[in-house]
Amino acid sequence: MEKKNKKIIIVVSIIVLLLVLIGASYFIYQMINKSDEKEKESNIENDKDNYVLEIQLNQSGNICTDDMKCITYKIETESNDAKFLTTAGYKSKEVFILYDDNGLKLYNPNRENKIQKLNLKNDYDGSYELKVNDKTNEVIGIVYRNKNNYSIEKYYSLNKQQFISDNIIELDMEYGFLYDNNGLYSYNMYKDESEKINLETTYDTYIMSYANDTLFGIYYSNDKENGYYNKLTDKKMYKNMYVEIDAINENYLRAYKTKHLGECNGWSSYDYLLSAQEEKVIFDEKVKNEVCNSYYATGDKDKEFLLVSKGFQAYPTYDIYTKEKKLITKDIANYNVLFDNGNMYVIENNTLNKYDNTGKLLNSNKEYKSLLGFLDEDLVYLKDNYISLKNILDNEQEIKVIEWDDNYKYEGNYSYIDEQINQKCLAISFKEPITKDGKKYMNMESCYDIITMEVNNKYLEYGFTNQIWD
Repeated sequence: MEKKNKKIIIVVSIIVLLLVLIGASYFIYQMINKSDEKEKESNIENDKDNYVLEIQLNQSGNICTDDMKCITYKIETESNDAKFLTTAGYKSKEVFILYDDNGLKLYNPNRENKIQKLNLKNDYDGSYELKVNDKTNEVIGIVYRNKNNYSIEKYYSLNKQQFISDNIIELDMEYGFLYDNNGLYSYNMYKDESEKINLETTYDTYIMSYANDTLFGIYYSNDKENGYYNKLTDKKMYKNMYVEIDAINENYLRAYKTKHLGECNGWSSYDYLLSAQEEKVIFDEKVKNEVCNSYYATGDKDKEFLLVSKGFQAYPTYDIYTKEKKLITKDIANYNVLFDNGNMYVIENNTLNKYDNTGKLLNSNKEYKSLLGFLDEDLVYLKDNYISLKNILDNEQEIKVIEWDDNYKYEGNYSYIDEQINQKCLAISFKEPITKDGKKYMNMESCYDIITMEVNNKYLEYGFTNQIWD
């Protein structure tokens, strides 16, 4: 009897154990199944949100074509129909991309918060343009352009998060615009400020002039009246005296009287140099001793130099005066002079001379031999049989560009700086053509990359990249 009871207990224990195992297995199966389902659901959900907008831009920040070096930007989006709109900012090595993804958004790959959502819908029928503050490397506004004539329709300030006006009369993309708000107003895009202007809104043409991001004058005209408005003195000047007036700075204007821009040897030129403070002519002899002249002023306010461009042409020579019209130097090629902070650096008789704006000689630097000219702030000269560059304002380190050859002739008129690709290019012509790869070449551009510090020589059969053809 006892043995029988033991057998029953063992059988029951086995049955209970089997039931527990079956129950545990089922529970584990259910948990795994639910986990798999959740993972599948999660993957499906992630797949729904994991959209990507791919945009290819070249090194200048524009849409790529097949023959360009392209940079691909991948932007994660909320929607599968996100749309590229425009881009800007490449000058400062920052890239800003405006796109539509359930509303307008800005993308900058170099920022911690790469995506900035704007309080705007993509409901405009024209095109967009970004305004970038080059000093702060920030997008400060969006320009709306009409698709039919590309005119400006309205401007949105990101700082104020509002449209400034939908009645823009004239826009200077660099600084600001004029708009009609029951009177003429100017708007400064950098300062996000509006200001009343004491000019009528009835003119056909307005040309704005700025210094240090500040509006100082406006040329205005219609069929009945034209002239110059000095905003600093709040006065109209030279009413109907000249056909067109161009402001050089707060102190000087250029003008001409004929219906078409005056011509001299086939080149357009201004006939007069005027004062912007009072109605006074500074220079007015367009042709002197049978030589065509054109007139300029350059330098900081109240520290200007006056320039007479002689034999008006693409690459002129200058006679340079003080603002009292005292001659400082004459017959200077345009690439042999540099103006900075009220001073003038000029190459005369293979010597680097420095003058102030009164015409006083401050220094004669004979350290540099075989001077070739200026390339912006860089002095170009021969040293140790190399063409070298040195920024004389910042006294930067000397750059050796290319070894000199007696067959070379340096061409200062055609040398240039390409800021978009960070290159300083020296133009060199050959006295005798050279042959490379079965071709004869007359010219070469030796380009120094300021980032990689590499030199690339581009051989040209004729002409130069920066050459102005007659």
